[in-house]
Amino acid sequence: MLVAVVAATLMTAFLLRVLSTHAWDPMAFVLRTPPDLPAGQTWGVGYDGRFAFAIAANPWGSTADLDQPELRYQRILYPLAVKVLSLGNPKIVPWMLVAVNLGASFAAAAALAYLLAQRGVSPWLALVLILSLGFLLALRMDLLEPMALALSLWAWYALENRRLALGAVLLALGALAKEIAIVFTLSWVLAAWFGGRRRAALVVLVAAVLPFAAWLLAVRAWFGSSAEMLAKTHLGWVPFAGLRFLADSVSRGVVMIWVIAPAILFGYLAARDLVRGLREPRSADAWLVIGSAALISLLPQPSWVDPLAIIRFGLGLVAGVLLWSATYRPRLLPLATGLWALSGLLLFVIPRMV
Repeated sequence: MLVAVVAATLMTAFLLRVLSTHAWDPMAFVLRTPPDLPAGQTWGVGYDGRFAFAIAANPWGSTADLDQPELRYQRILYPLAVKVLSLGNPKIVPWMLVAVNLGASFAAAAALAYLLAQRGVSPWLALVLILSLGFLLALRMDLLEPMALALSLWAWYALENRRLALGAVLLALGALAKEIAIVFTLSWVLAAWFGGRRRAALVVLVAAVLPFAAWLLAVRAWFGSSAEMLAKTHLGWVPFAGLRFLADSVSRGVVMIWVIAPAILFGYLAARDLVRGLREPRSADAWLVIGSAALISLLPQPSWVDPLAIIRFGLGLVAGVLLWSATYRPRLLPLATGLWALSGLLLFVIPRMV
């Protein structure tokens, strides 16, 4: 619990720093589209937190502020939680977006710390995830990853402690926050299946995926499915083929160092460990690394246009590598720590971020 308190304290200091440099306006986290944006301009157009804000402020109203309503409503949990906690007061929504993600940071750090302690390593390694560039970006821009990760990690903890129903519910909620939670679900299901717990695997799979599938069908019936939506959700076939769509060498360098190279290296090593011990009790950790690396390699082309999106998709890999290393390769923990723990400092060199 102390690790989570320290994580929350660090994140609070970070948030206060951002507020202090933006006239204490919580809308600085939303990054809305400027009203005087020239036609045809593709940079400085805002970021995805504006969609969470729009839904939280008026979930059943106009979708004019949403680029793709079917995709934004698919990830309903974070804005819906903010809407409920704001008690119908729109003035509170910007503050509540920040507060909910701060609470999710505390929860994610606590869950990861408990999981690491169960594997016999220092729970303080949980700070590696919280201080990573992807996590700070999500916190800075009112994004969905902190909630999805917090729910997924607590689900992991519940499943490891044989609380299948709770774990399945948390995974289902995580998928409604963002689809990265599905990687956690499939990783645990595959580990349980090959470990001889096939009934448990099927129960968790159905219970965790069915609510997401039902909500997905409802959203599609409500909004339909555009060609752009299909392009953004259709995984590719050639690994890392989207790398060529990154516009500049700096973006390619950052993504290569902190996402692609770790995905290749750790994914390969985790696959080797999995082959040697498919029935190991904690083989789910290796599956999580492999699944996260596979997701990154096959991301749709539109995701590769935005380097920040790739970095955020790498958060599941960070969590997976920490857990897998603790179980299989403790000597890799210093490498993972050095790679990701200080990566958040890059945020301080991005103009107007901090």
